This record gives sequence, structure tokens and C-alpha cells, in this order.
Amino acid sequence: PAPAPAPAPPADPAAPLTSSGAKRTSVAIFVKDRVHAIPPEKTAMLTELAAAQLGGAGYRVVSREDIQNAVARFARTGPNAGGGAPGAEEIDRVVSDSTNAVQLAREMGADYLFIVGILQYVPRNTQYEGNGIKTDVQQKALTLSWKIIDAGKGATVDGGEVTQADAVRQTQGSTVETELLDGLLRGVSARIVQDFDARVRSEEHTSELQSRQYL
Repeated sequence: PAPAPAPAPPADPAAPLTSSGAKRTSVAIFVKDRVHAIPPEKTAMLTELAAAQLGGAGYRVVSREDIQNAVARFARTGPNAGGGAPGAEEIDRVVSDSTNAVQLAREMGADYLFIVGILQYVPRNTQYEGNGIKTDVQQKALTLSWKIIDAGKGATVDGGEVTQADAVRQTQGSTVETELLDGLLRGVSARIVQDFDARVRSEEHTSELQSRQYL
């Protein structure tokens, strides 16, 4: 009898497949509070929100640990050489340079880098009185920048800015605590992930059409 066929090799865990067998697009996300506008734990929250939303949209998100390991390897060579484990400033220094960012993406096996910057966080409180009732109005606005680097093309393919604003009224004596910042982070994260997804799908559709022209 003919020998049994060799078993298929296991799937590469670094590049998991979709249900259709296609390789999942991978992305590494970096969030930087460039003006130190919000607490560090809120910057981490924005990173986690965006990563979860990207994962929900079908992308493979490079883990924070893999990013740090890749930056550590990258930073120990050539003009980028440094010492110790990479912190936020070291990571930001590497990804701020487009050439370095592309090399880092390839080091991690990421198809895209999604670089997000917190540009402005403006809280403003106002008070007014009417009909004998004092009312406090808390207004907050959060502005982010974002850009997408395509590791395959070695270039930035898109970018933009998004502002999310909200307000809440509290009457005198009210004990209701409203955390506007968390709501702003959720809203702005959803918007930048939608922008990322739309642009990447457009890029991949264009690449697919171009590939068919050469078949």
C-alpha cells in the first residue's frame, strides 16, 4: 500500500490564520502621550482598548511583551545601541523615525504599525445659576493623531487627527460622579480603529487588484 501522506506542518503561531485559511493581518500599536496630558494608566487604557478593538476586527495584535523584546534587540545594534530594558521613551525614540519604525515592524513580523499620539486634553468647568439652582458643567475634549506605517511598502500610508468631546451637568448637592475621560477614551479609540481598518482594507484591496494584473 502507498505510504500515508506526511502530516501537515503546524500553523505558525506568530501568523495565525483566518477561518478561510488566509494569514491574518498583524499590527503593532504604539500610543504616546506627547504632552503628558493624561495619567499613565489612562494611556495604557487607550492602548488596551485599541488593541481589543483591532482584535475584534480580525487583526492579530502584537503583544506588548513582543514589542519590548523587539525594541530591545533593535536598540542593541548599530546607531540605536542602548542599554537595559526598553522603556516608553526608548520605544518612542525608535518608532519616531520612519526608517527605524519600518525595520522594527519587520523585526516583529508586523504588517503595519499603528502609531497614536495624544496631542491635547482640555478639561473645562463652568458654573451658572438659574431658578435658584447652581449647576456645574464639566466639559472635556481629547485630541489624538494617528498614522499607519506599511512595513511591506516601507512607508507611511495614511494619518490624521480625531477629537472627541463630551460634557456633563451636575446640580448642587448631587453626588453623581461621572468619569468623562474614560468615555472619551472609548469613543476616540473606536474612531481611530475604524479609520485604521478602512485604510488597511483599502490598501489590501488595491494590492490584490494589482497582483491580479500580473497573473
